[in-house]
Amino acid sequence: MLSDRQSYALLFFETKHADFLRQVRGPLNRMDARRDWTVIGLSPDGPNEVARLVYRNRLRFAVGAGSRDDRALGVQKLPCLVILRAGANKPEIHQAPEHALRGLLGDETSSGPASGWTLPADLAELGPHTPDQVLRRCAFDSPSRDVRLAAVRLLQTRLEPEALRELADELMVAEPPQQYAANYNLRVSWYSGWLARALGMDLDFRTPEEQRPDRIDQSLAEAYKLTMPEKTVAQLAQDYVDYTQAGVADALIRSAILTHLCTSVEEQGTLQPDAVLPLMPSLLAAEPYAGKRQLLVWFTGELWEKATGDYTSLVIPMLESCLGPQEHIVVRVTAREVLERVAEGRP
Repeated sequence: MLSDRQSYALLFFETKHADFLRQVRGPLNRMDARRDWTVIGLSPDGPNEVARLVYRNRLRFAVGAGSRDDRALGVQKLPCLVILRAGANKPEIHQAPEHALRGLLGDETSSGPASGWTLPADLAELGPHTPDQVLRRCAFDSPSRDVRLAAVRLLQTRLEPEALRELADELMVAEPPQQYAANYNLRVSWYSGWLARALGMDLDFRTPEEQRPDRIDQSLAEAYKLTMPEKTVAQLAQDYVDYTQAGVADALIRSAILTHLCTSVEEQGTLQPDAVLPLMPSLLAAEPYAGKRQLLVWFTGELWEKATGDYTSLVIPMLESCLGPQEHIVVRVTAREVLERVAEGRP
């Protein structure tokens, strides 16, 4: 007998099933984000092939390579979904899993998302009278950005903190509206911008103290800025690491260094990406504040795309270090999107 509390969804596939993976990744990603489900992908193919497929197809759940476990569970052909329900004695085998997944998520109904309701298509249709189930469907499935965000904000006012955290976990792996699905920059703006703010996670790049620094802290930061033009990139990076104490002046100086590096590469073209990119892991490791960590991760993706050298072996471990549960959720989703951009390769 399996666990009485945890259910498992085992997805068996081969790397040639990329189209199938794109069809089922949305519901499986959402299932894995729920506290009572664990999703595991299993493929008989080699780890190098599987790893690239995972990132390219935005699979958010654990995936194992070189597996033959499908035979032990009675799977006849791949792809296949095996459901192991909490407390059950027997697996459920689904050779056509799309229908089963909609039912497991509670997204499949015969007469709309709630009795007497259809999915609202316009912002004006949402309000205090809208049932929670309808709001959840809007938050996940509406093609309209504004309808999704309005539904999330309404749910935020109704849910207890723990339920809101669970909703945030699930929304942060759900497929974005179509207009945000085109590339990783747009997806980052959806998850860590619009959606984060709707969930009450407005992530300012400044600490609260930085927003209203006293005169002494501001003077120290301004004095440091005067020295920046004379410093090399390596010296600026070392200063970033050195100024990581809890003081407000340190936070202001780190912000100044990061802004200088970004504008020198992106706007002025006075610094080459290859000169800055190798220093990013040390800056990220030193930065304690989630807002700046998120910006460092995003900037790493920009540098990687523009660099002439191959820094994949440096960038991937750095980004993977940001995927753990201890990391702020907005930093995690940004690292995830940049990882997928690296896996796709340069255009």
